This record gives sequence, C-alpha cells and structure tokens, in this order.
Amino acid sequence: SWCYAKDVPLHPGDRELQADALQAKLFSWLRRHDQETCHLPSILPLAVGMPVRLLESVDREKQLYRGRRGFIYGWTLAHNCVPMDVDGEFLLDRLPTVIYIQFPEATWKIGKLPMGVYPLKPRSRTWKVNKHTGFEARRTGFWILPDFASTAHMIQGATLGAAFVDPQDVASKVSLTLQ
Repeated sequence: SWCYAKDVPLHPGDRELQADALQAKLFSWLRRHDQETCHLPSILPLAVGMPVRLLESVDREKQLYRGRRGFIYGWTLAHNCVPMDVDGEFLLDRLPTVIYIQFPEATWKIGKLPMGVYPLKPRSRTWKVNKHTGFEARRTGFWILPDFASTAHMIQGATLGAAFVDPQDVASKVSLTLQ
C-alpha cells in the first residue's frame, strides 16, 4: 500500500472503476508536482544525509525560511508503520511523525537534539483542484524536497562552495531525457 493513497479523492463514478483504472488514477495523483498540491509532495525519498530544501517558511525565529537548505538527519516512524521492502528500498505505509533536518550553519539548539537539528512535523493543506467545480483535495506531508539541483534563479545571491553549470543552446528543444 502507498502512504498517500488516502489523498486520492474519489468521485462517485470512481467507485465503479476497474482495479487497474483506479490504480492509474492513484498514480496520476501521486505524480502531481508539489506546486499543484500546496507545496506538499506526494512521494518523498528519505535518506540520512540527503540534501533537502524547505518549500515553505517553518520557523521564522530560527530563520527557517522557504528555500533554506539542510540535510536529513533522521526520522521517527509512526508507531503502527510497517515498512515494506521493495527491491532493497523500504516503502512506508504511514508518514513519519517527524523528520529531523540538520542546518549545519545554525547556532540554535532545540531540547536534547544536536545543534542545528530541527524536528519537522507533517502539515496538512487543502487546495482547489478545479476552480470551476470547487472540487477540493487535502494532503498531509512535509514541506521539503530533495535538493540535488537548483536553477540560477533559486540560488541567486547564495554563497556556494562550487557549482556545475549546464548551459544549453537557446534554440534547443527542452527535454527531460538524457542525451
């Protein structure tokens, strides 16, 4: 089972769908970009040390604003979560209760956590899927995304140790496939 299956809204006609058609609809909801879902991604990989970026401001006192970069320090699973092994990776059937994000340059400390480690809790948001019908969807998740690449606009003004640039011909056709 998928962690976010409960986010898929069922129209009355959906209850009549064949299993494969219903599964296809589920996957279409999981593939939605976080900008279409109030900045809550549907699938989030977790790995200790993975670089992440905040999608929203989470704590202004600690200067944890949208775009701030950090690393996954760890997480706490829900007490009833049963991880399923899928080809050597674990798929969670529940959201973690907390994801701990480390901000290396931080000088603050929260409780017994190490310096600069912030306990990020899941948030819920509702958004209009169709402004004409008023149909809404609700998702619960974390305001972070893996941060392995950035646009020039996103890092404008940032101090970086190094950067790799991939300039392409302005006349080239945009493609998501490797060439």
